[in-house]
Amino acid sequence: MKKVNLVLAAVLMYSGFASATILIPSDDAYVRDDTLDTTYNEEQLITWTHYGAATGRSYIKFSMAGLPQLSQLQSATLNMYLWEVGGYLETVSIYYAKDDSWIETSLNWNNAPGTGDLVASENVGSYYTWGGPKWVSFDLLASGLWDYDSDRSDGYVTFVIKTAENGEDIHRFYSKEENVPGDFAPYLEVIAIPEPTTMAILVLGGLMIRRRS
Repeated sequence: MKKVNLVLAAVLMYSGFASATILIPSDDAYVRDDTLDTTYNEEQLITWTHYGAATGRSYIKFSMAGLPQLSQLQSATLNMYLWEVGGYLETVSIYYAKDDSWIETSLNWNNAPGTGDLVASENVGSYYTWGGPKWVSFDLLASGLWDYDSDRSDGYVTFVIKTAENGEDIHRFYSKEENVPGDFAPYLEVIAIPEPTTMAILVLGGLMIRRRS
């Protein structure tokens, strides 16, 4: 009985140890509908609607290679540094795009993936209420629409940054290129709980069977 308790405690301790992984974008760029074939991959990440007669959105992609292969997802947040706001709208939204085939050096309005499902929104403030440069965090798990396991399997995940389409506004975030050495670059923070190893489960099962016999 004592051996069983020790193995069970070890399994529970292993499965309860959460670890955080910080991912920096592999690609990020924005697109705009008044310059359909132009690529903007070495500037800020911008999202705007009807601001200066144009509309735009930003794309950000992360490699999932740095995440544990066997894990239970506990939290995932997209963190971006907002450094300028214009206009009246206050909400910035994050969409989950299922197409990761794009690269930042050739992305434009004409070939950009669709925006996909809405997974997170935050009230970051308008020109009159935002309060100055700040970090903004988006909870990517709240909607339940991000297929984390699928993206971990294929290796990449893409998110689209947009504002509402019923007014005039602009929100500017730092990109990975624009902010050097990277103190304010966007990042994805994933906190995962490692699952018990197959060996630990087999050992525990064997001990339980032996005890019963």
